[in-house]
Amino acid sequence: MDLYCITPYLERAKRLLEQPDEASLRYAALELRFAMETVVYRQLQEYGDVIPVSVASQWKPDQLLKLLISFDPTSNQGGDLSFAIEGPDVKPIPQNFKSLGETKAIPWKEFRANYNKLGSYLHAPQSNAKKKPKALTTDAFTAIISRLEDCTKATAIFALKAIISAQCDCGNMLYVGQGEFDNDELVVCSNTMCNRLWRKNATTEGDQVLERVDKIIFNCVACQAVIRVSPELIWQPIKCSNCPCTFRLNLAFSTTTRTE
Repeated sequence: MDLYCITPYLERAKRLLEQPDEASLRYAALELRFAMETVVYRQLQEYGDVIPVSVASQWKPDQLLKLLISFDPTSNQGGDLSFAIEGPDVKPIPQNFKSLGETKAIPWKEFRANYNKLGSYLHAPQSNAKKKPKALTTDAFTAIISRLEDCTKATAIFALKAIISAQCDCGNMLYVGQGEFDNDELVVCSNTMCNRLWRKNATTEGDQVLERVDKIIFNCVACQAVIRVSPELIWQPIKCSNCPCTFRLNLAFSTTTRTE
């Protein structure tokens, strides 16, 4: 039983790898990419509305892999899903369990690295490239095929949703995986008509929450003066009131870069 439905891709890839020519190896890489994309989109079904529609409705497996890395910190662990047959009054711990199925580990970071590695084999080689591209060999595909074949042995599919959410003023839901929560990047509402900024914060009780950004505050890199900017003004040049420096904000990394 192949819950991910990737066996046909793997079989075609293995047949292609039996051929000695480089063209067959490149087609094998393509088949394995199809298999990996199929796994990603099958896993996506377990998240329901959590994955933003703007992403889920488009063919963006690499972007989805980033989300899966963030959302599921236990993806590198497989296991057996079981429930206790005894009733809740059994003490201290029920001894008889019925298995629902076995999940297989899918370490999404490794998965994404392999996906991009396969993609690098699908580009035409540059004749004037300074560095000679690595020769394609069947060894490059062995570990990837082994990992994907392990997925075909799963008898259950499980998705842990380690996610912090908030509702934007526009009504759109924001989702951030715990794997992304420790960095300083701002969160932008995925509603392109809104684009409100949010920051990640931990409350005194230890809860992780998303909070509206009303002011972006940073220090001038030249004079260390405190600069406060309203979100609606971030697209404009920002001048320090204490010295001649001018800045722009890089929202992707929540940093400032001196431009003058």
